[in-house]
Amino acid sequence: MKNNTELQKNMPANEITGTAKDVLVSINDIKKNDTEITSEILNAFKWTQEVPDKKISVKVENGWVTLDGEVHWNFQSAAAKNAVKNVGGVTGISNNIKVLAKAGDASEKADIEIALKQDLSVYDNSIRVDVIANKVTLTGKVNSEYQKNEAGRVAVSIAGVCAIDNNLVVTEPGNMINKKSEKII
Repeated sequence: MKNNTELQKNMPANEITGTAKDVLVSINDIKKNDTEITSEILNAFKWTQEVPDKKISVKVENGWVTLDGEVHWNFQSAAAKNAVKNVGGVTGISNNIKVLAKAGDASEKADIEIALKQDLSVYDNSIRVDVIANKVTLTGKVNSEYQKNEAGRVAVSIAGVCAIDNNLVVTEPGNMINKKSEKII
């Protein structure tokens, strides 16, 4: 009978194997225990400029990574998750990082409205911004899917924004009315 090492050598490269003792994960001959995975994640955070120092804790169980902590920007949470995705041996990620409020809903709303006005690719005059408990809701009409996506990108880039409901409706360009000039665009 072949031992475990001999069996692993004869397995196809795309098969995943593991042993129960010390939770050893093997993917294409990459074998890492939870301690090694944690160490690599913390090292990846050091090399990722968008991940703030000492703001995020990492817990690894059987290759499953749980991220906890608090950050001021949504992109920081996303950057931490993206850094973890590239670490070998990771079987899954739970991102429990919370985005903290900067100065409250009114401030976030004002910041989003200013940012939309400064973005030339978005017709801000037909977009309504509502913010409740760090969750932004965008409503109104835009000319294209690009404008809808850009408005969402602008809103989520504001400090303190945790989530966004982009309810903008894409209409035909000839159906848009510019409220400032009362002319059809």
